[in-house]
Amino acid sequence: FRSVIELSEDSNIVELFNSVCDKIYSLPDNEIALNIPPKGISTYYSANIRQEDIELAQRFMQDKKINAYNTRLFKIGDNSFELKLASANKGESKNYEFEGNNFTVVNG
Repeated sequence: FRSVIELSEDSNIVELFNSVCDKIYSLPDNEIALNIPPKGISTYYSANIRQEDIELAQRFMQDKKINAYNTRLFKIGDNSFELKLASANKGESKNYEFEGNNFTVVNG
């Protein structure tokens, strides 16, 4: 495929391909399947999320009556999480303390 890209003789396309080539052909176990990190990759969780973090976030969302649909969870630090809610309306972030952890909920 690289030879086809190089035939374009467009330095921008070649440079772009070179910047993503390693990931395109990367096959480590944790990158070839959708799963909870570190067993796979997910667009719902940051790469440093673990199963116990997900369970904590689920309890938090149940407590705050937040529906898990269209959410993304990011682990910011050891006891700090950012929960992003898909929304057409952007609002101010809200901070919560839950079971000794900090959650920031972001709309939009």
